[in-house]
Amino acid sequence: MVDYNNIEGFFTWPTFYKDMVNRFPPGSLFVEVGSYQGKSIVYLAKTQAEQGKKMQIVAVDHFKDQSGGMLEKFMSNVKDIDVNIIIGESTVVAEDFEDGSIDLVFIDAAHDYESVKADIEAWLPKVRGVIAGHDYIPTYPGVMKAVDERFEEVVKDYAFEGCWMVNIK
Repeated sequence: MVDYNNIEGFFTWPTFYKDMVNRFPPGSLFVEVGSYQGKSIVYLAKTQAEQGKKMQIVAVDHFKDQSGGMLEKFMSNVKDIDVNIIIGESTVVAEDFEDGSIDLVFIDAAHDYESVKADIEAWLPKVRGVIAGHDYIPTYPGVMKAVDERFEEVVKDYAFEGCWMVNIK
């Protein structure tokens, strides 16, 4: 397995992912919306292996970038990991999942208000455990606004990692 520290990308939520692997039983379904080059996916796979758990991991991303090659880099980085890769727009991909079928959805695709709001609305019905995301920081006021408008109770235990979280049911 590739060392996640050697993968390009911005990954600040290892405590959150470790806690989620610990929280959910083996076989749980985790969906990451916005995976870039796979740094966080590789960490998630490493963590589940360390805890002796086998989760179903799904990476959802359109894999578009200005320089090209992002999908190839992602595929190379996750080649030794059992991950289901779905290429497409996140709100459209969400339609392929049954309501209440996902244990964890982590939203970290676009960082503007409209995109985050659309991702939350698309993925929320699919979740039976936790919906969460990254960039819940003043640098991204659109993310904070979309989250705060939609949810009355946002768990901020992972704010030190820039994450928001909402427990479903």
